[in-house]
Amino acid sequence: MGGARGGGWQLVLFALWLAWLTNFMVRSALSPGLIGIRADFGLSHGQGGLLASGFLVGYCAMLLPGGLLGDRVGRRRMVILASLGWTISALLIGLAPNYPALFVLMVGLGGVMGCFNGNDRSIVSTVTPRERMGLGQGLSYTGLGIGNGLGVILAGLMAAAWGWRSSFLVFGGTSLLSLLAIWRFIPEIRPGQAPPLRQVARQVLGSRDLWLLYTGGMPSVAVAWLLMTWAPTILLETTGVDLATASLFASGVGFAAVPALVVMGAVSDRFVRRGLGRKSVVAGGHLLLALALVLLALGVEQRWGAIAIATVMLLVSFCQWSPWAAAYALLADVVVAPTMGMAFGLGATVWAAGAISAPWLAGASRDLTGSFTAVFYALAALALAGAGLTAAIRPAFRLGPERRLGDSLEERQGAEYHGRQA
Repeated sequence: MGGARGGGWQLVLFALWLAWLTNFMVRSALSPGLIGIRADFGLSHGQGGLLASGFLVGYCAMLLPGGLLGDRVGRRRMVILASLGWTISALLIGLAPNYPALFVLMVGLGGVMGCFNGNDRSIVSTVTPRERMGLGQGLSYTGLGIGNGLGVILAGLMAAAWGWRSSFLVFGGTSLLSLLAIWRFIPEIRPGQAPPLRQVARQVLGSRDLWLLYTGGMPSVAVAWLLMTWAPTILLETTGVDLATASLFASGVGFAAVPALVVMGAVSDRFVRRGLGRKSVVAGGHLLLALALVLLALGVEQRWGAIAIATVMLLVSFCQWSPWAAAYALLADVVVAPTMGMAFGLGATVWAAGAISAPWLAGASRDLTGSFTAVFYALAALALAGAGLTAAIRPAFRLGPERRLGDSLEERQGAEYHGRQA
């Protein structure tokens, strides 16, 4: 790998895996912390959900600008700055004096994490061998699920023992590990001569297939954020378990991402080797999510026991995460290197935009109706529509390989990088 710093592509994936681990430990601290935050500041469920929506506003706002900046100033620099940013933000959140300050800090935390996500998938797409793209996207992304699971468990225990602030302070310090790994293992990947932004925008914004992939995935991301925000509260209010137990059960929402990403990423690689493309894996995941959400709505509505509801939440999370290694690999397959920053950044922006209102709407629905079930049914219908949109990617409703976009733009970044490794 070029430069004094860096290692093999596996070490690059490890550094990004660790970054996602610490990233999501910080994000997940809000979920069990909401119980104490609402009590400390006298908030309704809707106001509590607004904190997660505020995070997503900042996150969504910086995904595309972050990706475009990475195209021009270097992705290594962007992920280093982002990792430093969420480390500082987490520490400041742990010291927030009031609700307005906490809300502003959550928006800022979302912004720096958006810059990271606008660049990390492009790094994975550049360094990972094409024949292992689905597995590489899945493996590097599992840090997200493990970080979510560990974050919910540990934040729940710390919140029960020392208050909600303690988890943000501890996780902020832990994030220094990912900053160190990124600095050590991720090399400078020179972007080469970027084509005009107008040409890149025409290529990405004019792609019917990319827009189908983007809009089809919106309900899935909304489900992820709904569960990451409210899973402990749903278990606590529906089953009567204590906060530590609710957080332990809710951690399955994060851990389910690991087998879903790895297994389905590898399955999508096998599909590609057989000339079948990846969209069927993505669409199938959205379809299964719709069915699992209906089952969760029934469980909450009928007040099943804690173990039963936690098990269904785990199933919902598995279905929700199952399309994403394949979706990112599909995106990497069909776009060329000079368009990756915009293609990944725009996709992440659209997906996050679909999730912005989900935590708040779920909390507001709970305030109005006394239950979260209406949101589950609505998202099930949207996930079903998302499966149909994804299946319409060309060749529509067939198993053939997806069409590559922008063959007129040379794959300068990937070719240069792999040439240096030969």
